[in-house]
Amino acid sequence: KQNYQALQEMQKQQREEQMEELKKARKDLQKHALEAARKDATDAKDEAKKELEGAKKTVRGEMNEGLEKLQKSLMESMKQTFDELEKNMKETREALEAECKAVLDETKQKQEALEKSLQEKLQKVEDETR
Repeated sequence: KQNYQALQEMQKQQREEQMEELKKARKDLQKHALEAARKDATDAKDEAKKELEGAKKTVRGEMNEGLEKLQKSLMESMKQTFDELEKNMKETREALEAECKAVLDETKQKQEALEKSLQEKLQKVEDETR
């Protein structure tokens, strides 16, 4: 009977030790799982941060490229407008010069005609007074 009780006591103690080992193993697993989850979360956060930085760089690059294109387009447009303005000014100046020359020529002809007429009248008056 004592052997039986001793055997039962030993089995009970073994079960308790196994339960303690299982509890410890469960705690270790939970701790490991928690650490793994934290690491995964940190890795995911770092990866998301890298992707965000990459996206920011891409957007900045595209914005800069777009701004450069816009600036180039505006410069070309301004140059074209300036060239057209210069051309219009040149054409206007040429037209005004031509108009002034025509008025000057007409004025010279009238002056010559008046001078001729005056000469003729003077000659007539001179002839009449002789």
